[in-house]
Amino acid sequence: MKNKRITVIMLILLFLTGCMHMEMGMRKKMNMGKITPIKKVQEYNTNDKMDQVISKSVNNLKAQSLDISNIAVWRIRSQSAGLDVDLLRAKLISNLVSINTFQVVSRERLDALLEEQELSLSGVIDSQSAEEIGNLIGIDGFIDGYASFSENLLSLTLHLIETKTGKIVWSKTIQSE
Repeated sequence: MKNKRITVIMLILLFLTGCMHMEMGMRKKMNMGKITPIKKVQEYNTNDKMDQVISKSVNNLKAQSLDISNIAVWRIRSQSAGLDVDLLRAKLISNLVSINTFQVVSRERLDALLEEQELSLSGVIDSQSAEEIGNLIGIDGFIDGYASFSENLLSLTLHLIETKTGKIVWSKTIQSE
């Protein structure tokens, strides 16, 4: 019985090892082992392309006639490997503060208040929860968005959601040049 277990374990290990070798071979054939795309995305984290995209987005938002003065930046999502969405979010907040059009509520304060009230913005936000959250933390709207990197272009899509209604009152997609 013990010999059968050892034999089965050995066969499983051989199978898994073979699968790993096959995957590595396929990656080489498909040029998936290249570092270039991730390295290129990481360059966007440090050069001024990210700043340009954010600046254009914020200037577009500033030009709108919206009845919103207190905002929070909720989250920026991305599925692009290597794209630093935390850095992008921090730069977005800095730009929003610097234009002196909005009062920006910090994410830490927002998280603390939501935790205190046992609420969460993790799911889809409907008009009722948006209004409740807005009233609770004193904001008129919040921004969320999505960043992506494709074909050497950095793309940023932002949405401003009004807390009174839960409606998206501004949305913009900006691409780097």
